[in-house]
Amino acid sequence: MITKYGEINNEQLIKCLDRYTNRIFQIIPMNENDDERKTLPIYVSSLIRELTGVSNIIFEEYFLSIVGTLKGLEYDNHDTLKSDVFKLLDIIKKLKKRVK
Repeated sequence: MITKYGEINNEQLIKCLDRYTNRIFQIIPMNENDDERKTLPIYVSSLIRELTGVSNIIFEEYFLSIVGTLKGLEYDNHDTLKSDVFKLLDIIKKLKKRVK
């Protein structure tokens, strides 16, 4: 894939997307655990900063959808949060198909 700084190996990008899949999925069990729920906004904020940086390097509209959805997560509504997480995982799956 061509980026702002040149070409990135597709295999490396797939590994990166797999890592984001794991990090985003982790939001669900964190929200279910009272102790981890307290740090969830910090965790998501860190993820948003990283993905925003990546979106400045890789010109891909899917990253904007991912960041926008993460910014709008409702931590108090677990069903909506789970739905949004699965939406994000589906977006990443589509992005991976585009890369392959």
